[in-house]
Amino acid sequence: LEDSSCLTGGVYFELYNRADSDITQIETCMNVYDRKEKKLLRGKTIITKADIVIPKKSSQKLCISLDDYITGFGEEGFYIDQFYVSLIVYSDGRKWKDSFGIYAVSGGE
Repeated sequence: LEDSSCLTGGVYFELYNRADSDITQIETCMNVYDRKEKKLLRGKTIITKADIVIPKKSSQKLCISLDDYITGFGEEGFYIDQFYVSLIVYSDGRKWKDSFGIYAVSGGE
């Protein structure tokens, strides 16, 4: 989840941890579309999991690498829609879930 891991492309965002415990893991969901053909890449939502540490009451800039999914795209590229954090795991064992994408960011083209 570092900038250097996103060689071809990725989703860059900042996550603020407002809890009283450190974040130890996140899961994200997103739809990645082929810009030229307007088709959902791989025909389904991409789900990623990452072990990270974001201390309590602090933020961190993150990159979800899409290199494994978008390698070989031409100049037309891709676009992201319905991006959201679906799971946050805290160091004290608590979990926060957004199973339905209620807090999703929709970008479209």
